[in-house]
Amino acid sequence: MKKDNEYKSFLDEGYDYSVEKPSEKTGNKKKSSVISRQTKLIIVLAAFLAVVIPIYIFVLIPKLSTEDPQTNSNTLEPHNGEVLLQGGSIGMMPMLSENDIDRVDIKNKVPVKEDGSVVDKYEEWAMFFDSKSKLWGIENYTGISYDTSSLITILGYFTQMKVQDRIEFNSVDEITMSAYGFDEASMPTKYTVTTRDGKKYTVTMGNQIPTATGYYAYYTDAEGKMRPTVYIISNYYASLINGSVYSLMAPTITQLLDQRDYVPKKFAIYKGLEPYFEIKKLEGDALNETAKTSHLYTKINGVIHEYDASADYSNLLYEVLQKGITGSKVVYAKPDSLEDMPEDILLKYGIDKKNPYRQLLFEAKTMFASNESHMAEQWVMFSEKTTNVSDNEIYYAWNVAYNIIVEVRAEAVEFIEHNLSFYYESYIFLTPFYSVDSITIDSTKLPAEYVSSGLSALKETFKLKVDTVNKLLDDVIVESLGTSPISPTKKITGLKNFSNYYKVLLSISTQVEVPEDIISKIDLTKPHITITVKTLGGNTRVLNFYLYNSRHAYYTLDGLGVSYVRYTDLVRLLNATENLIEGKVVTTEYSTDDPNVDVPQTEPKPNGISSTEIILIVVLVAVILVGGAIAAFVLIKSKKNDPEKKTATAKKSETNNKNKKK
Repeated sequence: MKKDNEYKSFLDEGYDYSVEKPSEKTGNKKKSSVISRQTKLIIVLAAFLAVVIPIYIFVLIPKLSTEDPQTNSNTLEPHNGEVLLQGGSIGMMPMLSENDIDRVDIKNKVPVKEDGSVVDKYEEWAMFFDSKSKLWGIENYTGISYDTSSLITILGYFTQMKVQDRIEFNSVDEITMSAYGFDEASMPTKYTVTTRDGKKYTVTMGNQIPTATGYYAYYTDAEGKMRPTVYIISNYYASLINGSVYSLMAPTITQLLDQRDYVPKKFAIYKGLEPYFEIKKLEGDALNETAKTSHLYTKINGVIHEYDASADYSNLLYEVLQKGITGSKVVYAKPDSLEDMPEDILLKYGIDKKNPYRQLLFEAKTMFASNESHMAEQWVMFSEKTTNVSDNEIYYAWNVAYNIIVEVRAEAVEFIEHNLSFYYESYIFLTPFYSVDSITIDSTKLPAEYVSSGLSALKETFKLKVDTVNKLLDDVIVESLGTSPISPTKKITGLKNFSNYYKVLLSISTQVEVPEDIISKIDLTKPHITITVKTLGGNTRVLNFYLYNSRHAYYTLDGLGVSYVRYTDLVRLLNATENLIEGKVVTTEYSTDDPNVDVPQTEPKPNGISSTEIILIVVLVAVILVGGAIAAFVLIKSKKNDPEKKTATAKKSETNNKNKKK
């Protein structure tokens, strides 16, 4: 290991008509009519609420609770040293520019999870102007990576402290400090702005107001006098005051690199202090004789196994190298005064550097000859999966180079939990045909029960003649070494047929790892099927298969392996080999109707809302709106055409006419 320093009631219209005792039929008809209108109205209201409620919950509430500090204005007039800010808002203190300020000292409280509960803890820190570098920084954390522009933005807010409302008193003595949370028992927070000429201005913040739309605060001027006013500042400004010092630090898990400038040399995941696997870039002949650029190495029972790295690994490189992995927030940063990251702090966040849960070690080298010696190194230690104050699944990650501990969402670094099958190439035959000299298929050692069930016992060598300049296949010769009744030497005509056969070879893939107890029962000296590949470069690779049940075959490459292939893949390969040497058409189709074929488990649905689900939601809302509109139209129409209403109106009119005649 390297040293530590390295790396969320309807009322019917009151028609004026004579009351008559209705017949049972008429009464039922009226009741049915009333119920019908109520049902229609319920449909209209349901459609309306189905649209309005989601808009209120998901749009209006978040909009109202997230106040834009730049656009919120009020009609207050400046009093007693207050200033009028841009937009008509009121500020507590005199207008100060960045050039007027020397430092800002903050004493705030932040929520911390301890022993399963969340408690508030004080932080004391300061922003200061470094006269040498001419930049703003965080005192005692000068080696930390942070965003200077964020510091300047917060500085601007602190030197205005916009007022949302205020309560004025004749004197400070009239203010009941405990009522507003200004007494020490309430743990008030504050910040002090010190100008370059030595003046100090302080804002102290207390409790949240009953409506939960702001916090109480008071102001102390340069003479140390408290203004007899209790201010109300917005939740946004309160969050700035109580923002942790770590919130200004970049929560970097892996450093962002440009893949156009760097080439990955090494990628390793460790369990404890031992590498679970390492992936290294291939060079020289090894690179020319495989379709992959990287090899994976893993040690099992003291033996190093080698595989081609998978496409999933290549995709992961893009995430780590070009996008970078960023955490949610920094939870601890080593102060300048400490030489090493304190072990008790690491253990507090579940990181034991003597036996870490997982480690990521990554190296990339510059591609330019002039910078050959420059290496970009990533070294991160992870805790076990846990939960944060919001009960979200997270890891704590110690970036050894920056000496910060970062909270990171579990899904952002799920690769540290992947098994080997994610990282090694599942397709076992990766040698491009233009690098192949010959391929030998030998199944003569198959047990009798497998041969009697239909498997072919054969031994054939295919000699490839390749135009290495244009990388084209010119010819293939089959050399019969054990299959009857094929003649000892036969030339295959139809390179397309051999191309289909090569695709069958390429389609054989490994599955999950084979348990050690099964491997221990396999006689590794007696493979049932062997594929031997000789390359034009003079290298030989031997792929052995050991059938241990009717569904699986243990697979090794050059004598090493941890996974299996499907039995049906080998059946397909042997059938294709027999068809090829007999001059029959080799098909690349693969039916999953075969009862011996493993049926893949259903993939879990991805998290979040898919595009199809979004379309369905939009259609559903549209249907609700249209249905509501139709229901409303029908309801209005039914009122106009209501026979009972017409009858009542007619009776009323007839009564009125009789009265006029009288």
